[in-house]
Amino acid sequence: MPKKEVHFGKCAVCGVEGRLTFEHLPPEAAFNKGSMRFSDINHYFERGRLAGQLAHPSEMRHRTSRRGAGRFTLCQRCNNDTGAWYVRHYVEWSYQGMEFRLAGGSSLALPFRIFPGAVAKQIVCMFASACGAGMFEANPSLRKYVLDRDAIGFDPKLRLFCFMTDPRSSKTRQSGITGMLSLGGPSHTFAEISFPPFGYILAIDSEPPSKGLTDITFFSHNHWRAYREMHLKMPMREIHTYFPGDFRTGAEWREALDRPGP
Repeated sequence: MPKKEVHFGKCAVCGVEGRLTFEHLPPEAAFNKGSMRFSDINHYFERGRLAGQLAHPSEMRHRTSRRGAGRFTLCQRCNNDTGAWYVRHYVEWSYQGMEFRLAGGSSLALPFRIFPGAVAKQIVCMFASACGAGMFEANPSLRKYVLDRDAIGFDPKLRLFCFMTDPRSSKTRQSGITGMLSLGGPSHTFAEISFPPFGYILAIDSEPPSKGLTDITFFSHNHWRAYREMHLKMPMREIHTYFPGDFRTGAEWREALDRPGP
């Protein structure tokens, strides 16, 4: 019988040192179960540096998880509490989103019937796991927002954006805090979680890395038990690489791979 994994560290939500539990990212019931392959983007960059050009994605080193996407990031108490408070509302939101996604989306605003406050709290909790304990330490308003069920809103320099992952996407991805510089344009600081049916950008004192994403920061202005019926426009974005903020189509990515190096 295989040994049970034991992980110790700082809880990404409360910040207390101790034994960590596995946090599904997104929640297991939100289409996140079964075997999945993961890759380390740092290895990809190293292969590309040695080759003098972009390495092909097929050359990336992968590992397999049989329990879905996630990490050992939360203490038992935070895992249980946030799961009991917010997850079922997030799952309902995801199921509605998946129905619209499979139907091909729409240029019209889509009708959602959700608890937006609870959805936002779960998304912020997911970013805690994606970014690590330092995220809430640097942004204490997020810690209060997640741990205090009745808390509404967080630091205005932080904004949540949402989109639907295009069914033609070939990847999912999670990134911690990322800085993106554009020659002659604005810089971006953000984290990303993209997993069907939705993708999320947490923008930090900057605009998101793609125009036209739906700003759902206002979800956080609702009490977690407040039910709302709302219409939201949800742009589609394709995910084909492990690079945060990269929304190139499959054709654009293949063209970049075929382009000769310097």
